[in-house]
This record gives sequence, structure tokens and C-alpha cells, in this order.
Amino acid sequence: NLLRQGEPAMTRIMHFGGNHISEFVGSILTLQPQVAEEEKIKMSEAVQPLVSQAISPLAREVRSSIDFFERQQECHVSRAFACGGSACSPSILQFLGDEVGFHIDSWNPIQTLSTAHFNGEGPGLESLAPSLAAAIGAATPHV
Repeated sequence: NLLRQGEPAMTRIMHFGGNHISEFVGSILTLQPQVAEEEKIKMSEAVQPLVSQAISPLAREVRSSIDFFERQQECHVSRAFACGGSACSPSILQFLGDEVGFHIDSWNPIQTLSTAHFNGEGPGLESLAPSLAAAIGAATPHV
């Protein structure tokens, strides 16, 4: 989603998720899906270049979308956020940002919500916040 002055101005759906990264890592290293997922999460030095390579097609599409938006809207995109399970990984965000050409932050859809009533589990919930974007968006009333 690209916003202009806080309002949605362009939406593009890209069918890409963390499973694409895990599948790529698994296919190159001939690993079972669960093991490939674990390796992606561990993000060892051996896996990092594979994750970066797997993200490259997504990064090209994101960059292309930003370029199109900037030309159409005659403006400059100044900030970018990612959500989803992979957005919980600083390494994945770094790889994506390097490919896109600027820093990408993890979007925290619960930053304005109180987590005090979660019996001390607020910090754990905060760490998972980027992966909750769809659920939070669907559950938050729009006024």
C-alpha cells in the first residue's frame, strides 16, 4: 500500500511470503520444509546470501511499484514499512532494504494499543506485532 498524506493512493498485491524464502533455501540446500524454515529463522552466514537472493524478485517488484507511484503522483516516497512474519527478522528487512534502495522498518500495528492487560505477555506480543498486521487490520474498527 502506498499512502499519500495518510490516505491510500495505490495498492498492489504481490504474492510473496516467507514460505517463498524457505522454499528457496530448502531447494538449494536440499532440506525438508521445516528444516529450511528453521534455517531461515537462524539466519546463519551460509543461509544469508540465499535469503538475499530469494528476496531479490520481491525487491524488484517493490522498487518498480515505488518508481511507478512516484512518477504518477509526482512525489517522493520517504518511508517504507513491512509486515508479516518475515518482517520480524531484522536481517530480512536489511536485505530487502538494500535491494530496494532505502531503509525499511518493521510495521508495528499494535504500537498504539495497550498490551498491559496481557498478563505480562506484552513484550512477546510486541515482538510478534509485524506478523499480526492482517488480524489487527481486520479486527480494528475504522472510525
